Amino acid sequence: MNEAEKVMPHFVFGRRRDIEVQPGAELMLAGFLVTPFRKGHILGETERRRISVVVDRLVSELLAGQVTEDATMAIWENGKPANSVDLPIPYDVMETWMTDKTIIAIRVDPHGKGSLTTVSDDAQMRGEFPRKLMMPI
Repeated sequence: MNEAEKVMPHFVFGRRRDIEVQPGAELMLAGFLVTPFRKGHILGETERRRISVVVDRLVSELLAGQVTEDATMAIWENGKPANSVDLPIPYDVMETWMTDKTIIAIRVDPHGKGSLTTVSDDAQMRGEFPRKLMMPI
């Protein structure tokens, strides 16, 4: 079985420590979450709940010291299956997989409160977000 045929994670989180430490940011955790939802899909309550569970897990792992400053984390909701993609995921496989996925910017403050924002362009991938797009998590 080649990499393209293997089971991809439900979510992939890439931590952005550079955003966490920006002056005035005051963030415990920042990064981008690639979701299983198609790009352009309007997130309903079920999808938001799934994302919230993932963010809670990320924060718990961060507080337990299990998230490195340059972490990229593959997340399967019901455990990693035997036929899953090898880790680390090859760049070309990841790039192809995430092309049509909704990407969410995650920002969590030191009190565990945060926001999620759907990322729609390269400026947002660099961490530049208009405030009107932010939604609480």
